[in-house]
Amino acid sequence: PAGVGSYALSFRDDGGGTTRFRARAGHLGNRLVLDVSAQLEKNDAAGLTETLLGTLIPGHMLVVLEPKGDSLRAAMLEQDSLRSALRSGKARTASLDLDGALVLTAPTDSLRAFLAAYLERPGALGDWGKFTRVPAVTPPSGR
Repeated sequence: PAGVGSYALSFRDDGGGTTRFRARAGHLGNRLVLDVSAQLEKNDAAGLTETLLGTLIPGHMLVVLEPKGDSLRAAMLEQDSLRSALRSGKARTASLDLDGALVLTAPTDSLRAFLAAYLERPGALGDWGKFTRVPAVTPPSGR
């Protein structure tokens, strides 16, 4: 069961495939964030065998949240901006570029401090998406 601040998320693509994620809410500096990672064991991982799945280290996505009433704005790190800041030395943390994907590799405490500061920089976040709460539908009774 999910604990306080823990969530189970599902994403359904246009082809009907579903990817399941686990997420934890918390704070980085002044920002409310969601740390999201795929639940590899609960996904159809492109035909990968169970043995191979056991060798994968799940990556994490950081989503910045801004709740307001019945809506929520969400944005992810702008990867090109972060990559540029790291290459130029304007931002410093341990990282790797793996086939075009930027992977931050610093220890947790260092990474938390880096991200708390970096999130306050102009251009740190990509486009904001907006989500609105939909009232629950009560199923018809008595059939």
